[in-house]
Amino acid sequence: MLERIRTLMEEKGEYRRQLARAAALPERYRQSFEALQQYLWPCAAGDGRDVLEAQGELLDLMEEGAAEGRTLPELTGEDVAGFCDSLLQGRRLWIEDQARKTNRRIAKRRNHT
Repeated sequence: MLERIRTLMEEKGEYRRQLARAAALPERYRQSFEALQQYLWPCAAGDGRDVLEAQGELLDLMEEGAAEGRTLPELTGEDVAGFCDSLLQGRRLWIEDQARKTNRRIAKRRNHT
């Protein structure tokens, strides 16, 4: 139990550090980050650790892009949602958890009828 609390505190600290990094971005990058963040977080499953990692990778890219003076389309391509989906690829997602739960519920009902 103590280990889980320690892990949660570390993750909360990481989230806060990421928000501080985002706040330090130039305005147009910060606004873009916030929009992309709104796309990423509803996808989070479980404790959200996977999306926190994806958000960190997004911040790395935004910071690098800002330092190089690149535009958002240069960083993400024209399909921004597709870009976000690629960040989430291979990570635990809410929709996948829901699909598994739904399949289990339906299978249980089939087995009881």
